Amino acid sequence: MNTSTLQGKKILLTGASGGIGFALTKRLAESGATILACGRNQLRLQKLSAAVPGVLIAWLMSDLTKPGAVEAIFDWIETHWDGEIDALIHNAATPVNSATVDALSMKDIDDSFTVGPVSALHLVREAARRMRRGSRIILTSSGAGHNGFAAMSSYCGSKFALEGICQSAAEDLWKSGVTINTVALPSVKTEFSKAHFTPDEYEHFPEPEQVLEPFFHLLSDRTPRFTGRSVFLHEHISSSDSTLPPIRKYRCLQTPLLPETRADLIEQGYASDMAKVDLGEAPFPPSPNVNEAVTRWMQGPHTQEYPDPKCRLLRERLAERHGLTPDHILPGPGSSEILGWILDQCVDPGTDTLAGNYCFRVWSWMVQTRGIRLITYDNKKTSHDLMQVFTRITPQTRLIYIDSPSNPMGDVIQTDTFRWFMDRLPPHIWVLVDHAYQDFVVESGGLDTTTADWLQDPRLLTVRTLSKSHALAAWRVGYLAAHPDTIRAIQGAVTPFSLSEPTQVAAIAALDDHEYSAHLMAHYLSERRRIRARLDELGIPYWLGETSFNAVYWPNVSSIYEKATAENIAIPHPDNDLFFIAAIRDTESNNRVLRFLETHYPAQHRAHAP
Repeated sequence: MNTSTLQGKKILLTGASGGIGFALTKRLAESGATILACGRNQLRLQKLSAAVPGVLIAWLMSDLTKPGAVEAIFDWIETHWDGEIDALIHNAATPVNSATVDALSMKDIDDSFTVGPVSALHLVREAARRMRRGSRIILTSSGAGHNGFAAMSSYCGSKFALEGICQSAAEDLWKSGVTINTVALPSVKTEFSKAHFTPDEYEHFPEPEQVLEPFFHLLSDRTPRFTGRSVFLHEHISSSDSTLPPIRKYRCLQTPLLPETRADLIEQGYASDMAKVDLGEAPFPPSPNVNEAVTRWMQGPHTQEYPDPKCRLLRERLAERHGLTPDHILPGPGSSEILGWILDQCVDPGTDTLAGNYCFRVWSWMVQTRGIRLITYDNKKTSHDLMQVFTRITPQTRLIYIDSPSNPMGDVIQTDTFRWFMDRLPPHIWVLVDHAYQDFVVESGGLDTTTADWLQDPRLLTVRTLSKSHALAAWRVGYLAAHPDTIRAIQGAVTPFSLSEPTQVAAIAALDDHEYSAHLMAHYLSERRRIRARLDELGIPYWLGETSFNAVYWPNVSSIYEKATAENIAIPHPDNDLFFIAAIRDTESNNRVLRFLETHYPAQHRAHAP
């Protein structure tokens, strides 16, 4: 059923007299389909019938809350279409009822389910009896069919039921060649939603005409055997992707999150000796022992074999580092990948995670690309206000993300504060502490959850990395520390061989060279003190964070990106207009950043004239 050749296809569409159904009926008729438009508003049905020249739209007054409504529809089809039907789109629904579950009336409940799943079953049964191979059934669903919302119990329940009908009926209809799917729409600008949401919320909803593409995708020749699925609004294939199977576009960024390498920056015109301070890369290469250990391994036996999937020796070294057992440790290819493992195992799509509105950029991306809601609290001024976190918890909250030290401010949570927080947190919520910069916490003596005491709590997940403190960014080594039961649960979903054998060898060599890691850390800390002393002299405000970078307060910082480029200084692309961030690198690179700040930092934001 090609969307460009819908001529002559007979489509039954319910809920046609309002919003989405009205727009969809008009578009289908304009594409050449013959429509039986059913709805409760006679004047709008008449207007719809007259909207497209010809006789492509027939209409029938139909109130699906009334007995006999479905029978009347199919009596019409027997009389006028000789009992044949090519597609059914069940779009009818009742308005969202704003009553809480204890305040619902029986009529509210009956109407939601009668118009929704009860009518759907009746319509699907009758339509399937009249359909040929290749016919399509589409049920209009919602995000509320995948996640519950407050004061929407009857509506959500009816949409959840549609998803179950779809999945079960798909099995029944598979051999007959009839497909059935749902389209999960967001809130749309209709009369129904206008009454349920605030004017500000309503203003940001799409128009009905903007949410029709998934229906046309499911009616097209690209989905002949695609069935039993829920297609989200942005999951459909646009015309430019016509060769691809369905892909969850709503789970992808328009621009992939691909940080720029030195080669990328040179292509953009930077010199090879640029001050590269855009990423948290170490100022020196890894320990010389790393090169020696990997070289020995390459010369040894068994290099053709798969790596140790249990990372036994690496887990032992990491456990020794923190006074834990190997059962507390799960290594992985960088802390970012481990964050993804945690989300996949601990958080369902459609539920909530909590994080500061200024947090690790990759975390926000990972949450949103998995269809998980990111609820934020304001950590711009108050840093980690854990009392404020409590005010954001909802019944849908599954995980709380806390980066300590934070990115970008670098603030550190104190142990007593965190213990107070954990003692009062509901027991069903995971707490993920991102300790990517924990090795740089030497001044405040703040929280460190990588201890046997803390990890007695199975809710607590601690993620760390060797990229910065051991100069292993290129090797991608991170690890999760948690209760052994938690490690086993998450490990069960991790693919084997996630860390190559050379990577494991390199990490062990770096961990064993305590003298070199102490030298590296001494450079970081001395440069951090030196840079801040110079910023104080210049009157430039900065955050007193304990990380491997410095965050300078700079309103409208995006305006200086081109100036930094012109002076061969690679800084992060500003995704906010508040922070100038520069990683601590070698002394010369740090001096170039200081000279840039001295020259370009606006006088009106300085504490005093330099």
